[in-house]
Amino acid sequence: MAAHITGARQAVAEVFNEIGRRTGGSLDDFKIVALGIDDRTEAFALALVHTAQASVPAHRVFLTELAALGLIDLPKAFAALAAAIGEKGGSAKLLWAQDATGNVVEPQGWNAEIAKTLNSAELITAFNYAARRICLITTGQSQGTGFLIGPQTVLTNWHVMVPLLDPATGKARPDSSGRIRCTFEALTSPEGQTYPAVDDWLVSFSPLDPTRIPPTKPYPPMVAPEGDFLDFCAIRVAGVPGRERGWYDLADTGVLDEANDLLFVIQHPHANPQRAGIEKGARSDPTDANFILHQVWTDEGSSGGLCLDHRLKPVALHHAAIRDAQKKFLHNRAVRLAAIHAARPDLGAPLPLYDRICRLADGSRAVLGRQDTQQTLHQMMADAARPILFVRGDRKSGKTFSADLIRDCTAHDRRRIALLSASEIPAEARDLAELILARAGAPAAAFSALPRPEPTHTTDFAWLKATLLPALRRGLTDLLRADAARPLVLWLVIDELDLVPIPQTSARDLLDALYADVALLADMRIVLIGLDGILPGVDPALIRTEDLVDPATIERGDLESCLSCLMTERLLGPSPKEVQRLADLMSGTARMVGKHRPNTSPLAVLSEVLSAVYIKASGRWT
Repeated sequence: MAAHITGARQAVAEVFNEIGRRTGGSLDDFKIVALGIDDRTEAFALALVHTAQASVPAHRVFLTELAALGLIDLPKAFAALAAAIGEKGGSAKLLWAQDATGNVVEPQGWNAEIAKTLNSAELITAFNYAARRICLITTGQSQGTGFLIGPQTVLTNWHVMVPLLDPATGKARPDSSGRIRCTFEALTSPEGQTYPAVDDWLVSFSPLDPTRIPPTKPYPPMVAPEGDFLDFCAIRVAGVPGRERGWYDLADTGVLDEANDLLFVIQHPHANPQRAGIEKGARSDPTDANFILHQVWTDEGSSGGLCLDHRLKPVALHHAAIRDAQKKFLHNRAVRLAAIHAARPDLGAPLPLYDRICRLADGSRAVLGRQDTQQTLHQMMADAARPILFVRGDRKSGKTFSADLIRDCTAHDRRRIALLSASEIPAEARDLAELILARAGAPAAAFSALPRPEPTHTTDFAWLKATLLPALRRGLTDLLRADAARPLVLWLVIDELDLVPIPQTSARDLLDALYADVALLADMRIVLIGLDGILPGVDPALIRTEDLVDPATIERGDLESCLSCLMTERLLGPSPKEVQRLADLMSGTARMVGKHRPNTSPLAVLSEVLSAVYIKASGRWT
């Protein structure tokens, strides 16, 4: 029987050890059982013997779970066992207990049929995930179903979105993004949480095969930019719902057992609340291996529905019904997700401009709100059109937190950060130039290259602009463009400008000259935290301003969004009511903690509670 265990050694070991934990430690660890055994079949045989001889025999459970997970070819294993017993003149019936009449008492579960049943916990989890990730798509001219395949990306059919595509260019029609609505959690009514599309919403598409377009649906001919005619369209939506809801990875799809498996299709027929259709008999399309044929009930609006296989893994994108010449229904057809992934492997990849973080990379703080800040930082990192940012707000509004967001919102291998406090800025311009280079990580040689002023030049603005600033520019440029193929961006962040005024010294003159240096700003972004004023000599068109809200006013939606993200990171698939309940719990906890820290911002307290309490607690649930 061991010879027919097809699973990897590590996967079988995990099943074995999990059964040992459930049976109160009656089994030794798999590593101990198979110690020193390199041959996998021999190792599996020892595991089978060990489960049968344990104080709580577990061989039936072991075989059952291997079968349910597809890690053993159970029919072949039983055939091999029966043949081996027959050679010795015995009967397979001897394996089973008998009652007083001699009838065989066959234990339920140890048979090939167990593989056709569904694990209840996995079923509930899979449907909970689907309920969160499936959406109703409306365009004003069409409707359909879609599902998340990335933090920002929804997958549906091309024929659902074709009214918004220009057949001449294969691009989205101007202003078409405003018509797209993706509504999630439409479970008991068509109303749920709606996300609009971003302006450049079209990620990619592959049209329907023109030879299969019915005469009642005169879709315009369109060149396929991605692979064959797979009838898919990927939409980028605003708000990054995948961070809150999770998504289906097209690199990890299911494999359909045509003989035994059920097929599930989760859908929004006629824009109704979610429906789950279930049927057996799905099979490969004999005319095209990129498609499967199925008999699951669907209707108008089901296009773009998610097909799950018997093990509740994503397997296909439902797209059409097939009829004969007399319009008699023959079967439904769905596009294999593996074929879509092969055509466009990066289809679900996020675009940093629209992505967001829900907690700092070191886990120390949860990020409540600040989505606009993050999008601004992404935009500034992408281009130098507006390289200066003012961040303003109350002392406890989280302005200083902006430096942490820069660190986590921007790729570490593409930038340097020079963080200064207003209280650290020296009086002399050359000292400030050296401090900036040091914080940026420049080598010592860059410091010595800075000119030293003659006594008569100490307060000479002309010398500063003509001699010192070019030297600082050269030092920073040499640092940032050391690798011409991957130039870096320097973020100069000056904090506490609302607490410590900078006097009118040569250092301030250098800062004013630096802010107005267009050539240097091509490689640098400047964030001034707390500055409430103007920058002399700087074009206002180069400046962005963000005014943070009252830190005592924490938006309920921001808290729930953050909790959803944190739970999704741990694959917990929260329901909306669970998120609301936890939001109440976290708010109450933060209020209690805040009573003992009256000088701390409520925003900071809640952020720390989420990190110190919730993140650690949720880690124990997985």
